Amino acid sequence: MADPYHDPTSEDPTVALVDLLVRGREDVRARHEQGASGIEVTRRLSDLVDRLIASMFRLSLDRQTLPHGHDAEITIAATGGYGRRRLAPFSDIDVTFIVSEEDDPWLDGVAKEMFFLISSVFTDGAGLKVGYAYRTLRDLEDIDTQTQTALLDARWVAGDRPLFYRFREELIRNIRPAVFVWHKMEERHEALKQYGDSVYLVEPNVKLGAGGLRDLHTAEWLAKATMGTGLEDPWGRLRTIGLIAEDEFHAITAGREFLLRVRNGLHWVAGKPLDALTQDRQGPLAEQLGYEPTESRSAVELMMCDYYTHAATIQRVSRKVAAKSMKHPLRLDHGLVIKGGQITPTDLTLLEKEPSAALRILHLNQLYGFPLSPETEEMIGDYATRNDAPLDDPDSRRLFLQILRHPASIYATLRQMADMEVLPRVIPAYESMLRLLPAETIHNHTVGEHSLRVVRELEKMRDTRDVEHMLYQELFNSLDRPEVLHLAAMLHDAGKVRRSGNHAEVGAQMAENIGYQLGLDEDGVELLSFLVQNHGLMPHLCRTRDPQQPETVAELVGNLPRPEFLAPLYLLSCADLRTFGADTWIHVQIEFLTRLLLKAEQAMAQPESAFPSPERIQSSVKRVQRQLNLRNLPEEDVRAFCRDMPASYLLNTDLDRIVRHIQAMAKLESGPVVDFHEERRRPWTIITVAVDDAPGVLANIAGVLYAHDINVHAARVFTREGVRPVALDELLVEAHNRPLAPAIETELERDLLAVLSGQTPLSAILSRRGKEMGPGTPVRLVRLHNDMSDTFTVVEVGMPDEKGLLYRLAAAMSSLNWVIHNARIGTRAGEARDVFYITDQHGQKLEAQDVDLHVALSDGLAAGPPAD
Repeated sequence: MADPYHDPTSEDPTVALVDLLVRGREDVRARHEQGASGIEVTRRLSDLVDRLIASMFRLSLDRQTLPHGHDAEITIAATGGYGRRRLAPFSDIDVTFIVSEEDDPWLDGVAKEMFFLISSVFTDGAGLKVGYAYRTLRDLEDIDTQTQTALLDARWVAGDRPLFYRFREELIRNIRPAVFVWHKMEERHEALKQYGDSVYLVEPNVKLGAGGLRDLHTAEWLAKATMGTGLEDPWGRLRTIGLIAEDEFHAITAGREFLLRVRNGLHWVAGKPLDALTQDRQGPLAEQLGYEPTESRSAVELMMCDYYTHAATIQRVSRKVAAKSMKHPLRLDHGLVIKGGQITPTDLTLLEKEPSAALRILHLNQLYGFPLSPETEEMIGDYATRNDAPLDDPDSRRLFLQILRHPASIYATLRQMADMEVLPRVIPAYESMLRLLPAETIHNHTVGEHSLRVVRELEKMRDTRDVEHMLYQELFNSLDRPEVLHLAAMLHDAGKVRRSGNHAEVGAQMAENIGYQLGLDEDGVELLSFLVQNHGLMPHLCRTRDPQQPETVAELVGNLPRPEFLAPLYLLSCADLRTFGADTWIHVQIEFLTRLLLKAEQAMAQPESAFPSPERIQSSVKRVQRQLNLRNLPEEDVRAFCRDMPASYLLNTDLDRIVRHIQAMAKLESGPVVDFHEERRRPWTIITVAVDDAPGVLANIAGVLYAHDINVHAARVFTREGVRPVALDELLVEAHNRPLAPAIETELERDLLAVLSGQTPLSAILSRRGKEMGPGTPVRLVRLHNDMSDTFTVVEVGMPDEKGLLYRLAAAMSSLNWVIHNARIGTRAGEARDVFYITDQHGQKLEAQDVDLHVALSDGLAAGPPAD
């Protein structure tokens, strides 16, 4: 019989094919409007496409010369809704080309011809969207669950039938039922979050909403993958084997028919693939479907009442099928099934035959979230405690690195490994780490447990949705070796088990050996060793230096073997700090770590910016001045401010802060100025004080803050030169780990202005608030560094923490005629470690041989603050 769609002699057969497609669709639409069932319409549309594709296939074969003796095979399958013969009027037409061989010229030629014809007829000719796939039997070993789902609905259309059935058999063989079920349930859960988890929406989505067609599809897919229902429509088979009742089968059939008819109508009304039953289309659709209003209810109400009835039934029965699909054991992996929702071994001697299965099980738990059955936990725990042999076989090493690389549940998996004593079998040193008490009192956990919690913090940082911390996500996305970062977090304190030598250096050597044992390559081992040895570098620089000073940045950059080591070093440093809690000191340190990171990134991208020439500094200052002129400030104020302020201030202060400082300076004619600024979502307040310069300004400010029980974490002090020198002091403060409350700010401003203007002695403020100063705490450590800055002497002070310490130190330094330009205040475990950038009263560095700092500071503290 001649093919009415196939005329190989025609110069352009697509014209006839398009005409047949358009007329065929018009005929189907007419039948829909005459009351044809939803199933009839979708089947007719699917069959129409079948006939056209079969004709195109024969035409493609005619246009390709088959080589003599060639036995390559090709078949064409319908997938998705088209594969189910449920093709809605404007749904995508999904087609899969299945070939027996890759890179075969004849097969490629046939496929290319088909691509051209399908695109010309369906897309160009009728405006329909077509989805393509090109697969071999071997592809089925690596396809994801979503692709497996589409292929479960595959239906032969044209080509070699035996190849199609071999393909389908291979598909079933490669589906792991437990994994398939997990993905489908997770996928449906996520879709309902987007499209509504209630049947009773005013504007439901007929396809993807609760009780919609996708609930039917999900139940069908689960039945096909787990219940042996075959790959055709499974509802009849589910009824036959008793998994659904007779009335449920008829209810599902009626519900499907109703939804298909509604969806077909929506597509025809909209003229496009619309699945949302919006209110503006409910009226035309109800009329099209033949609903007539009654005295008490409109046509729309009647249609929507039917919709809710059918959708509720579909949701209920589909959930029942899904639940039953998970009741019997589902194959998960070799030797493992999901039974009762838990990973269960089919053979309790599995680990005796395959020790790496312990890690395989834990990795599967990490991947899919299936809990371990009691039998599995007992099997793994017993094996780990009875066997001292390390899990160092290739499979175990590979699986462990996969656990560390996976983008979720790393800490939870490592926690399980530690609790079951599997972790010491993989990394023998971890047994000692988990039982080692820390030397520092700030730690609340053993060395090994603290290290695991650093991994947990890394996961929190990576997964944060906080806009303020999106930098974390950006840096994680830039990492090529996230597993090395997580391994470094586990091992950063490993050297402490040796109890001798520098623990970072010892740990780096241990980490290097462990990295090689786990199978890391040279680059991975280099990064691991670097991170372990230098995990304290950035926090140390931020505690003991100004992170924005060029010398600090240069020291960090000089310690990086490669630029790409900076991001993981920063992330590890932040995660380590975050394990100590969420008080303001931690937030401040992370803020300074971030500033140091950004400065280091800039220095590596533009090396000339680290120590710019005088010409470059001047150019940068002019650029800042131009930007400030755009901020609606008096031009003369901007010019004078930029002229008289140090270039280091202008180049290391953000523009918004400079604007506030200029505005504060403009108010000086009326006396000292105090300004409070709360940085967005930061647990601190920035206090800016502008006052005529005089010795002891910072000490007076610190004294008032002490009187009000305000904690100071950092201070920057600048002097505006000129005819009238002005001190501009900026302090980062908090009270009880929170920004200052408005009432506190009011009282604090009053007392600061009173003291700085000379109206009230500081001693009176201290006395009124019960803060008389007693004898000072002895200084334990004083170090002077003249090599950390070209401009300042850096003085480190270590001593037991006490209230008002900044006030005491600032007053003592003022009595020695030292000028403080920058102060960093840090306290850990009751021990203060404060850092000051200072000069003498002439702006010169201190000379070590001219002063005994320890004696000078101790004497100054013992003498107490100077009299007012």
